[in-house]
Amino acid sequence: MVIALTHERCEEKGIAVEMGEIALVIEALCESGQLESQGDLAKWRHSEVRLPKLRYWHVIDYDEHAKKFIITRMFESGQSRVYMEYRVGDAELGCWLGAALINDTPGLRDALSE
Repeated sequence: MVIALTHERCEEKGIAVEMGEIALVIEALCESGQLESQGDLAKWRHSEVRLPKLRYWHVIDYDEHAKKFIITRMFESGQSRVYMEYRVGDAELGCWLGAALINDTPGLRDALSE
């Protein structure tokens, strides 16, 4: 299904590519970890591919000079990005911080709700 849909999209865009080439690219993406697979990729009707789940956690730092908390989202891949900044004295900081980290951290919300 993925190969056929990809082939159709390529044809729509005027890209000449064979289904076998698409299959090789998908296999390479699975081997490199950019896609996850289940089943035997040589038997396309009996296998599945999907994007891997993003795995991340939060790191909270306090900037003494700026008097603010900096929450950074750290990804398993090694990348990171600033998720949110809050100045000390923001009335909703404590409530927001707890809710954001519980609701936005994979698995934590489910673990606490059990």
